[in-house]
Amino acid sequence: ILYDLLIIAFSVLYRDYPLEIPILILVFLNPIDLVRIATLLQFKLSNLMGFGTALFQKVLGDTSGFWISIFCLSLWICIPLFIAYKKFLKKDL
Repeated sequence: ILYDLLIIAFSVLYRDYPLEIPILILVFLNPIDLVRIATLLQFKLSNLMGFGTALFQKVLGDTSGFWISIFCLSLWICIPLFIAYKKFLKKDL
């Protein structure tokens, strides 16, 4: 909830500027928000959408937005695993 409030505050503070890309980047940086967006887009629950999800649907659409969120979630899994793998290779266990 705090993250969504920060997005809303960001959008209010910079309302004179185009905010689609910065808001989408902020949404991509939050894996919990990505899961929520993927779920809402998959079940087409538009009445439960917040600002970030509505923007996500408007800019990327239902199907492509769902697959982009799944791709970003897989990056959230693969990148930390790769970093951990590299660090564990350096250690002598």
